[in-house]
Amino acid sequence: MSMERAVASSALDRMCIPSQEASIRRPRLQSAVRCDSVARCSGHSLIVSGHFFASAALAGVAWVCARRVAGRRLHRDMLLVQVQSAPSDMPDLDSVSVALELAERVEDFEEAARLRDRIRSLEEAYPFQALLWRQQRQVMQTIDQVLRSNNVLETRLSAVKRLQELASPPAVAPGAEDALHKALREVSGSDAEAVRRAISEALIACWLQSGDEETDSTLKAGMTLLDLGSFGEATKVFSEVIERVPTFAEAWNKRATAFYFMKDYEASISDCKEVLRLKPRHFGCMSGLGKCYLAQGDAARCLQCMRAALEVHPDLAIAKRHVMQARLQTALEPQVTRAVEAFRKGDEVAMEQGETLLCHWDVHQMVSPGPEAGGGFLYFFRLKYTNHSSQPVPCTARSLARFYVLHFADGEVFPFTRITEEGSPAQFTLSPGDEYKFCWVLIVGRPLKGMTGGTVFEVLDDDVAVGFTHAGLEVSCPRDAEEVTGDKARMLGAGHHFTGHLDLRHMKK
Repeated sequence: MSMERAVASSALDRMCIPSQEASIRRPRLQSAVRCDSVARCSGHSLIVSGHFFASAALAGVAWVCARRVAGRRLHRDMLLVQVQSAPSDMPDLDSVSVALELAERVEDFEEAARLRDRIRSLEEAYPFQALLWRQQRQVMQTIDQVLRSNNVLETRLSAVKRLQELASPPAVAPGAEDALHKALREVSGSDAEAVRRAISEALIACWLQSGDEETDSTLKAGMTLLDLGSFGEATKVFSEVIERVPTFAEAWNKRATAFYFMKDYEASISDCKEVLRLKPRHFGCMSGLGKCYLAQGDAARCLQCMRAALEVHPDLAIAKRHVMQARLQTALEPQVTRAVEAFRKGDEVAMEQGETLLCHWDVHQMVSPGPEAGGGFLYFFRLKYTNHSSQPVPCTARSLARFYVLHFADGEVFPFTRITEEGSPAQFTLSPGDEYKFCWVLIVGRPLKGMTGGTVFEVLDDDVAVGFTHAGLEVSCPRDAEEVTGDKARMLGAGHHFTGHLDLRHMKK
């Protein structure tokens, strides 16, 4: 089983989704080459008659070519090419091709010409197998361009576009879609994010094509209805496409989306499973299935689907967000639970303070609020975080989430968590010695008696997350805080990043 298929299969096994996509390896084309100078060219050795090896340098060239044959075969196997079995007497065109390269390198032009004639005769004798062989070579050469991190971005994106063309119906080149999935998982380099985004878009574009213009046109009509919110009509159109071409995975996927918006989650889940039977690595469907389970209250199965999607598409935003939220929930839960129980029992609330990251805050009641208050109670908060880590163990940390526990004057306790979205003023990174200050306004419908909270950070080592740390907040008493006007609050907020208003007036008791 190839690496890519193994990933998809394990992901589906964890989601209990049966996969009937065949895992048939392409049989190797049998070598029957008989050349004066080339006796045999295998994946591990290349034995060439004596006049080719006049020097150790030529032997080195032969070894390089032999490794190239082995690399091509390994690459071909990893792409899981699915083709019909070749006749037993079909020669291995890879061997002849590499022998040709070797002859050209040592400037044996007579032998090179003979081998080119040999390739032409083989292609004429076995046109179908030869076409597949050329397509495989093109796929392998193109994916090499995508994965070569020292290539300029334009070259890599052009290669992705070419793979998209090779993987698009009706004339799909064997291994082309597998190559896109391989690149999606393995791409690296400074522009990896842009390349991976292009690969993701290329796969989606391939999935939207059935190979039949009429079918594709009908699918687009259904997608237009979906965009307009006509979900019931859209399901009818997608059902028509499914009836016409039941193996067209994207028709099932779009109907699953329509069912989700109609809140028919069971129907959506059923269609998602059919999509994954046809396309086990459809990362969009995996995340959609997770959303269905979440809507049914099954957070565990949602997380399972999102993790499976990340194994296929490591940068899938919605899946990364759900997985991160689950990790943060696990990290925050003990502190939130202790604070809630202490407030409810009237005990002293003791929040854990981080060893290297400290947070100080203060609160002011706002008087004469603007019309946005609507009779609510406004509290103005200022927070300052400081990274006190130093040698020998300096620590760089990036904020991931904040939690607060509100204790109202009527005795109710209300906890909530705020994930800090990437790029927002609430997310920040602290190097050793750095500090970060921000402020915000809380609006509630009842007066606050007490409040506490904390922040979870991920510890970074050369921009790679290696763990979590936290900074707790001391208990504040908002109802005893100094009253300030809006103008005074603006003055107090000088030098702070203002992250906005949080309105909790309509929260449920």
